[in-house]
This record gives sequence, C-alpha cells and structure tokens, in this order.
Amino acid sequence: MSLDKKLFTGILVSLSVAYKLTENMAFMKPVVTWLNGKIGGDTLIELLLGALVVYLLLSQGEKEVTVTEPAGQSLSQNPVQTLSPTIDASQHHHYHNEPQKEEPPQPPTPVRRRKLNVVGKKGRIAWLNDVGGGLYEPEDNGSFKTVIAEFRNEPGEFSIITWHHVRASIVFYDGQGVEVADVGRATWLDGYGPTVDLASLVTRKLIVAILTEKWLSFDGGDTKPLSTDIRKAKIVLQDDREFSVPFLLEVDLNLGVVGSLTSLTPPTNA
Repeated sequence: MSLDKKLFTGILVSLSVAYKLTENMAFMKPVVTWLNGKIGGDTLIELLLGALVVYLLLSQGEKEVTVTEPAGQSLSQNPVQTLSPTIDASQHHHYHNEPQKEEPPQPPTPVRRRKLNVVGKKGRIAWLNDVGGGLYEPEDNGSFKTVIAEFRNEPGEFSIITWHHVRASIVFYDGQGVEVADVGRATWLDGYGPTVDLASLVTRKLIVAILTEKWLSFDGGDTKPLSTDIRKAKIVLQDDREFSVPFLLEVDLNLGVVGSLTSLTPPTNA
C-alpha cells in the first residue's frame, strides 16, 4: 500500500473512532445532537467507511508506470534510459565457473635405500702362524709370508651398521693386464673362513696370497697356485642378496711387495 493510501485510510478511521468517542462527552453533545438531526451519527460513520472501501477498490487496479524506450529510438533521442543495466561482455567470466586447471602428476617419491660404506684400509705383507688348521697374525714374527688386504665398515647417515655374510672373490692380472688366475671364495684371517660379518668400525683381514714353497691363494679352504707375474688383484666383496663392492690391490708377487688398495666404486653425492 502506498503512502497516500495509508494516510487517507488513517484519517477516515481516526474520524470514525473520534466521533464514537465524542458521543459520550457532555461538551460535545450539542455538536452530536446537531449531526444526528442533520445526517445521523451511524449514517455518518457508514458514509466514511463506505468511502474508504470504494477508494481502496478503485485504487487496487492501478499499475505502476514504467518508462520504456520506443522501438528504434536511440538513447540520444530519449533522455530517459531503460532500467535494465548493460552488462559488459568482458565481465561474463564473473558469472561462469572457469574450468579448473589440472595439476601435473607428481612423480612418486623414490624409496630410500640404505647405503654401504666399506673402505679398503690398506694392503700389506704380514707373517702368519698356523695353529690347529687356522691362520692368525702373531705379535712376533710368524712362519708364513702373506699378502693381506684390510677392510672396514665405516657407516654414516642411513648406512648399513653391520654387513652380514660377506664373501670375497679375487681375479689376478699380470703386468699386461691379462687375467692369469681367479679365486671364487677367498679366506678371511683369524678363523672366519670364506664369509664374515663386517661390523661397524671393525677391521677385517682378507688373505690374498700366501707364500710357502710357492705363492698360493685360498679358495673355500683349498689352495690355488699363483704365478709370480701377478701385478694386480681385483677384489670384489659381496653378500648373497644385493651389495657388491670392488677394490683394486697393487701387488708384485715377484718382489713380494704390496702397493695401494683403492676402491673401484664411483663416488656418489648421496
């Protein structure tokens, strides 16, 4: 209901209520008596209420005037613009869901593998004794001249603490780099036989060759003769499952001297 309708309705209702209230007031009785004589009090109220009903019924059909632009008339000819706002085509992206960009697939995280850090400490000439079928290095001079190679497990971050069931194989080369002999299972010193556990920071000694009447090397308890032309020995330490570490020992069996022991594993940045 518009403001005019509300105001007109309030005036008529207020007059009707005020007239009914003044009928019982002494100072208003002359006015009431005069109105009753001329029109009639009930008739006056009925006229007021009837006029209100007629007014409301007649005003119900009114429609709000809307301003529209005639067809073919430009905005410059009609100063009154349409009520519909113009939407810029560049703003359409605010009303449509943009397709989400697919994230590139992430490569799987590689499984971190424990590292093995076994170093060749040195090769040297040692004198051994034979006691009860086992060889060991005494504090004083021994009975047999031998070539041994020393290895130690020096673990670092995420490294193998104890390398289990380690065996060694040896391939011998002459001065021209020609292979002249091989040993499938060399023997570890101090009674360990062909396999040993390389515990952390414990040096183990491998028998490369032993001199009695001639140079020999052990192969799982048996001996193999070696030529004095041998100048190099490639030693491979390995277990039964996954790790294999090669070393090169410089040796001259003709002179009975030993040179450097170096790793053949390429360095890593891991």
